[in-house]
Amino acid sequence: MDRKQLEELIGRMATVEKDQNSSESVSWNAHREAEKLTDISILPILKEIIQEKAKS
Repeated sequence: MDRKQLEELIGRMATVEKDQNSSESVSWNAHREAEKLTDISILPILKEIIQEKAKS
């Protein structure tokens, strides 16, 4: 997973939808996708994203 894909996943996780059952929501599905991630090579990318967001 590259940085763009990771940022898109994070964005989907933060999506707020009205009138959606939780299991049908973009956010719920993105959280389930994130739970399946096992590749630790994304950790440095996550660290960069967090540091950038903390500065803004």
